[in-house]
Parts: sequence; C-alpha cells; structure tokens
Amino acid sequence: MKKWILGLLFAVTGLGVSVAMLQPAEAQTANAQVTQQVEEINQILYANPDIVPELLNSLKGFLETKQQSEQAQQKYQQWLFNNDRVHPWMGASNPELTIVVFTDYDCPYCKRLDPHLQKLKDNFPQVKIVSVFVPLRQQQLSGSPVNPSEFGLNVWHDNAEKYAAAENLLYRKNGLHDANSLRQIAQRTETTGLLMQNSEVRDAIAQNYRAFTELGLRGTPAIMIGAGVIPGYVEYEQLAEVVRSQL
Repeated sequence: MKKWILGLLFAVTGLGVSVAMLQPAEAQTANAQVTQQVEEINQILYANPDIVPELLNSLKGFLETKQQSEQAQQKYQQWLFNNDRVHPWMGASNPELTIVVFTDYDCPYCKRLDPHLQKLKDNFPQVKIVSVFVPLRQQQLSGSPVNPSEFGLNVWHDNAEKYAAAENLLYRKNGLHDANSLRQIAQRTETTGLLMQNSEVRDAIAQNYRAFTELGLRGTPAIMIGAGVIPGYVEYEQLAEVVRSQL
C-alpha cells in the first residue's frame, strides 16, 4: 500500500519541478496535465477515503523534505556555485547558466557522463559546469595517501594547467582506481608531487559531503540545473534539452 501511495504522491508533486524548467508554451501544457491528474486523484480519494490519512502523512513528509532541500540550496549556494578556487570548472567565466555536478572519479555513471559534459561545454559556450567531488565509492585507497578525488583536487589547486589532462585520465580508468593507477596518472601528467594529503582539500570534500547530504541527494552523478536536480546519469540529448529550457 505504501508504494502505491508514494506513487500517487509523486503524481501530485512530480510535475511541479519539471514545469518550472519549461518554456511558457510547454509549461502551459504541463499545467493542464497537472490539473487533469489532480482531478483524477480527487476521484480516487473520494472513492477510497481510507487511504487519505496515510497519503496526507506522506505528503507532509514530502513537503518537509522539499523545504529542507530548498533551505540547503540557499545555505550552500555560494559554496557550490561561486567557488572557483575550490571546485574544478569549465566553460564560461561569465555564464548565463551554471550547472553543478556532484561527481566521483570512481563512479561508473560519472565516467559515462563526463563526455556529455565536455560536449555540453563545446555546444553551449555560455554555460559554466562546476564539478563537486563526493568520493562515495572509495574514501581511502590501500597504499595511497589520497583517494582519486583528493588527488584531482590537489592538481586543480596547485597545478591547474595540468588538471584537464589528469581529469581525463581519472575518468577514463575502467573500474575503481587503486594506488598504482593514481601513480601512473601522476607520472603521465608530471604531478607525482601532488600524491599527498592536503588538509584544505580534505576540508573541502567534507563540506561537499555536508552539502550533498543536506540537499537530500543519494548518489552520483547528481546534476543541479536552475531550481531542479537530475538525480543520476542522463543521456546527452536529455541534458541538452534541459539546458536549452533554462537559457
């Protein structure tokens, strides 16, 4: 019963996020769909009054979580969107639209998403793409003082001209990184001196985790665009469509 009620709840609320990201004509069509769905839901509720209390509790919980997420977005706005020294970014320095991507070099779907982001940067020169690292898969590597995210951020902070090459190699590695793969990448990019712990980088990743958790996110990749979030991997055309709707 609970799964059914949650499905009904998302039918009520789910289009609300997407409607806000559409152009006026598309939003009008989506609003008509919402109106029709609400009418159908009303009919179901009148016919099944016993499900109303649980649905109401679920709706209250959903709205509470949504409010917490909105508060977290305000709390971490500066940290996520205006922090070029901390977070690697590419694209426009004076953007019309900024996209924040929670990512992890060990995440297979983040690896698949990276070429789409590179293509997005080329096709939408007015867009800025910010990478926020949350190493969910591996916080520590045997035989290495740093995990892949720490190494990548070390390069960004201390040798930024080498970052693009290091990033490419970090994402191209099939499967999880290990100490040997990091050493090889560092040797190829002449950044072996950055395979070391950095308290500033570790503090930044800890702050990334806090933002990730308080925003109610559960996995990588997660893409923040405008007021919406795309949770998980998305194909390029779907991503580009959302970007077009925001420009």
